[in-house]
Amino acid sequence: MFNSRVISINGEIEECGAGLMTNQLQVLAECNDEITLLITSYGGAVDAGGAIIRAIRYAQEKGCRIIGEIRGYSMSMATIILQSCDVRLAAPEDVIMVHGFSGASIGDVRNQAEDLKMTKKLTNIYGKFFAERNTAEDAKYHDEKYWRKLLEDSLPHNYFGPEALQKGLIDAVID
Repeated sequence: MFNSRVISINGEIEECGAGLMTNQLQVLAECNDEITLLITSYGGAVDAGGAIIRAIRYAQEKGCRIIGEIRGYSMSMATIILQSCDVRLAAPEDVIMVHGFSGASIGDVRNQAEDLKMTKKLTNIYGKFFAERNTAEDAKYHDEKYWRKLLEDSLPHNYFGPEALQKGLIDAVID
């Protein structure tokens, strides 16, 4: 698949996989042809996902068009990664899920307070990201406040392909 300029996110988004994907994107970016990113993931670590998003942006800066195609499901951090793609595709039965960030603090009250600050910052950053990337006809989906509200808790918001298109999370429903 790599020689065909197709790479994939399968399973959990974590440090090791993000490192591999970053390397793959950097190699493929040397030739500014289109890259297809296949996504089948329940999500994972925010920092690992951020590294993948940065690698996608690097490839885009080098002139590569990135096509994100869901294969079954794109949830949590995988959905955020999908938003960084130039074209976002899903089949009618594919599931796209958005939810808020979970903290991971252990320790005293100060550790928990710092974790809360980080969670609030992530909510603001990615709420803005969803709003800016949105392609819905309904203007409410272009509002950061709409997305921040969804990201304030961990309640999963699941959308099938047509619903995701209506909410501006994808650009087209494919067969």
